Amino acid sequence: MGCEQSKDGGVQDMMVVKEETMMTAPSKCVVNEKQLQHAQELVEQARMAIEINLGSFWPEKHLKATQMITRQFVGDVAIAEHTTCEKTGTMYYIKVHTTNKHYAWIHVKVYEPPRATGNGLINFRGMKKYKRDCDLKTF
Repeated sequence: MGCEQSKDGGVQDMMVVKEETMMTAPSKCVVNEKQLQHAQELVEQARMAIEINLGSFWPEKHLKATQMITRQFVGDVAIAEHTTCEKTGTMYYIKVHTTNKHYAWIHVKVYEPPRATGNGLINFRGMKKYKRDCDLKTF
């Protein structure tokens, strides 16, 4: 009798689908330097996770946020398209230019909890690596 390894892919897929239904539509892509200041701060907070996913620690290198898309979390699916409540968390999709020799561009996904309940810490949710520049999309 052997043991079979459990497959969490189904559970993760269900969580992703549920998460998608609880978010508003993506915002327009932000490229304004002043508005990207917050995105740069988020990248710096997630720097260690980004470096681990890139495969090395290189703190002397640079990460520069160049574009950002946001999506708000809502508590009720029925009002997901109509809310701008301050008590919702925000998912950020940030396009970053790196000085990494293998991956010059990365797209980072981070979650910022609501200010009322959060402690100011963000959650790194994922990253995609690219050798060439490409359009920022939600993932």
